[in-house]
Amino acid sequence: MAYLPLLDVLRSYFEIKEGDQELLVKRKLRERVSQVDEKLRTVLPPFFDLFSLKGDDAAYGKLQPKERREKTFEALRDLFVRESQKDPLVLVIEDLHWIDTTSEEFLGYLISFAFIGGTWMTHARTTRLRRLTGSARVVTQM
Repeated sequence: MAYLPLLDVLRSYFEIKEGDQELLVKRKLRERVSQVDEKLRTVLPPFFDLFSLKGDDAAYGKLQPKERREKTFEALRDLFVRESQKDPLVLVIEDLHWIDTTSEEFLGYLISFAFIGGTWMTHARTTRLRRLTGSARVVTQM
């Protein structure tokens, strides 16, 4: 399933519990995003899509799959970056050896973006991270 490890992170971040109804999940997403930064409201359509919720953004609904993927990557990045500007952010993704292709591509995207901002990442498996970044220099082994 695409984005599975990231969905786990988002469920925890937004305090979404199994069995939460669609309206409650939407409310949790909207409220948390508003608390972080009102300018982040653009992340909502991709997040609704990630959680298989009905969105109310007609323009997003008309996007091609590749464009949706780009918007989703940007939404995840924007949320993580904004949170990291408030407080240090630790993003833990376990069991990378089981990761789906889309999540792996997103982590590569996030890592390349993070290096621009001077963020450090630590990982226990250099082979997977080397494939994501094209370099092992970014790795600190645990």
